[in-house]
Amino acid sequence: MSMTLLSKEIKLHLKTFRFNAALLVTFVLVILSVWVLGNDFVARNNLYLKLSESYGEGGDEIFLPSQIQPVLHKAPTPLSIFAQGKERRLGNMVVFSRWKVPADAVDHLTNNKLTADHVSYDLMTIFSLVLSLFGLLLTYDALSGERETGTLKYVCSYGLSRASIFTIKFAAGFAVIALPFLIGFASALIVLRFIHEIAFTAEQWAAIATMVAAGLLYSAVFVAAGLACSAIARRSSSSLVLALLFWALAVLLIPGAANGIAKYISPLPPPEEIERLELSLDADVEEQLLDHRRKVTPTAGQGSWLGAWIVDENVAMFDSFSVEIYTQTIDYIRYQEGLRQQQADTIWDAKRNYLESEKKQADLAGLMSSLSPSGHLHSAFTALSGTSYAEYDRFVDACRQYRQSILNDFRSRGYFDENLHDFIIRLPREWFRTDEQFRERWREYERIVESGQQFSQARMATGYFDEPLRADFIPPFAYEGGRPDFHAAAWPLGMLFVMTAVAFLIGFLLFNRYDVR
Repeated sequence: MSMTLLSKEIKLHLKTFRFNAALLVTFVLVILSVWVLGNDFVARNNLYLKLSESYGEGGDEIFLPSQIQPVLHKAPTPLSIFAQGKERRLGNMVVFSRWKVPADAVDHLTNNKLTADHVSYDLMTIFSLVLSLFGLLLTYDALSGERETGTLKYVCSYGLSRASIFTIKFAAGFAVIALPFLIGFASALIVLRFIHEIAFTAEQWAAIATMVAAGLLYSAVFVAAGLACSAIARRSSSSLVLALLFWALAVLLIPGAANGIAKYISPLPPPEEIERLELSLDADVEEQLLDHRRKVTPTAGQGSWLGAWIVDENVAMFDSFSVEIYTQTIDYIRYQEGLRQQQADTIWDAKRNYLESEKKQADLAGLMSSLSPSGHLHSAFTALSGTSYAEYDRFVDACRQYRQSILNDFRSRGYFDENLHDFIIRLPREWFRTDEQFRERWREYERIVESGQQFSQARMATGYFDEPLRADFIPPFAYEGGRPDFHAAAWPLGMLFVMTAVAFLIGFLLFNRYDVR
């Protein structure tokens, strides 16, 4: 009898306009979303591969360590098509700088900057809105509607317990709402694999399977909630109102209000404080540099030496040369390098406190969003897609560690101390022993060039080096991001299961006291 009733309930659902609407709307929205986001991912990934080949910003050849300015990119993950999360709202690029500790990432891997911040609906957003609404619409009148027609009293007369009837209606509603979800998900995978030719790893397939489980649990919550609404009201119109109120509260109001409430409860310190600190430190450093130049290195930067250390052969094109100018300029640059790096560390300490406040506020918003099933669906999908804030934070932290490793390597080579010459100047150090020796070498260089020989021969004959640094002069930025975080997804999956059980239990208890007459 139970299987007969279950089969009958499923067939009735499949014949309704609500089911066909759910199937059509889900399928159309999923195909459109996957088509657009799939093309977007392919474009971003191609741009990432192109940019990652560049050794320095702009891909120019690098001749001196002081020129090194690698651009660190976070590779896009194909799972972002399922849940974009923070990948498109926060940056994915950090430019290395000796004088700045990266506090955040900037830019987007997109060819069109004007569309980078436009809202685009991923699969998680579509399922969050559509499945929740249709789950309620399928079951809001499962009890109240049959009571109005007298069918419920007739079913109860067959001797089935109310627990069996309620369970059957839940199972039927869940089975029917799962069909649009599974068909939509399968269609998305077909488009991604055969149209966009996106391949997934075994780990990513496991994440996709876990997303399917999360989506099914999410659907079950609203099927059970719809039955609970139907068990509260005696009329279908009343249960429909309750279901829509629950949907608006669970899907729209709680997630939408969480950020605003978190900002009110845990406000951030004024960002102007960091700006003032930066301006104050910059003014202080400039004053110290000016004082150092005035008292210790008065001849530093004379002639063309102000731009000399920036790396070009213009280092030799100055009005007058002396060992004193060279020595004081080297000393001034060494002093400046130490001050600027110290300044960067001080500013980072202030920014770190600000970022901790931001994270505290975000955690509070996430805690309040956890009252909503859609909040848990979002947490599960973004964790499995590798697009959560935690993943973004790991990327920026990896950039900070990479910067520090390069600076430590430079210090071990003496680039900020005894080997500063090799850090900033392409001419051999032997040229700068005496004024006469430098002029002799430079005249020899000019004679060879004027004689019509190649620049490379002239430079080789005089010791002037022209070879760019090897690509492996510094280690590559090896950040393996975007991997599914199954551990982080476990909690929201568990909470979705608990919410389903609670909604089912509430509905069942209400139905036990429900007047079927």
